[in-house]
Amino acid sequence: MRIYSLLVLFIFGLSAYSQDDLLLESLDYDKRTFKEVHIYSDCNNCDPPTKNQKTAVYLNNGSIITKTIFCKRKPCGIEIFEFKADEMLRQTSKNTWVSTSNVGDFGMQWDSSITSYYINNEYDEYSKIEKYYNGQTDRLESERVYQYDNKQRIVKIEINDFPNPDYFATFNPNDTAFFYDKDEKRFTTRRKEFTYQNDTTKIKYFKKDSLTGIEHITKTGNTTINYITDSQNNPRSKVIKTYNKLGQLVEIKTKENGYDGFGNGYDFFKYDKEIFSYDLKGRLSVHEYYINSELTISEKYLYK
Repeated sequence: MRIYSLLVLFIFGLSAYSQDDLLLESLDYDKRTFKEVHIYSDCNNCDPPTKNQKTAVYLNNGSIITKTIFCKRKPCGIEIFEFKADEMLRQTSKNTWVSTSNVGDFGMQWDSSITSYYINNEYDEYSKIEKYYNGQTDRLESERVYQYDNKQRIVKIEINDFPNPDYFATFNPNDTAFFYDKDEKRFTTRRKEFTYQNDTTKIKYFKKDSLTGIEHITKTGNTTINYITDSQNNPRSKVIKTYNKLGQLVEIKTKENGYDGFGNGYDFFKYDKEIFSYDLKGRLSVHEYYINSELTISEKYLYK
């Protein structure tokens, strides 16, 4: 069996790594009272369409939450989140794309027994450090340092990317065409600088000290608008988030072209709208995805 590692041969950069999890973000870390959450999905644009398919299960023992991902009713990935109080100490991802053939017929499948990457977090009063490791070699691939002001607002994120000896190429967003990025083979630095004024946050993106993008986050009533441009003011993405009176996210409208504020490409799902519903206990219960106003996927969250 040939191992291709997460997202195939490390072709993608660390934008593929994420500590974000929709369910965990929707819950107060101090109030993680559920024991199990089962997610069932209807996929209208699948071929063939599917109904009420189990796609994930969360198990919570208090300090560790395990998420098992299912593909065609079989486990195909595991995410493990380890906490201390309200702080996430470590995230481990076991969802590796592997070859099922030794003769070159390119049969592939997800393997949930191989660690693809893990993230260790360190906290201080005014800082946080995230360290991203290759799950198969334990090699440190990236380090992110968050700096906060006395109001606990982020003022700077410094990102150190270490040379990747296994790098082969980088795909263009949502495409099979690829190119060679020399930076993947050497140590590089990036950073984001934050300034705050009234209800607007401005974020400047730098790569090797060169300005690559600017993000404006504007809050108006129950709506937040994130707008990212490159250094020449060409649009990269626009995200509009709407919240209810309880501060819960109820809608996201997205327009993106596959490039972030650093100019790095990423694959993206072409959903232009997402709708969120909550149960009487304030827990996320339904998550719907739309493309051109057409419902494509509906996820239902069942708590035990």
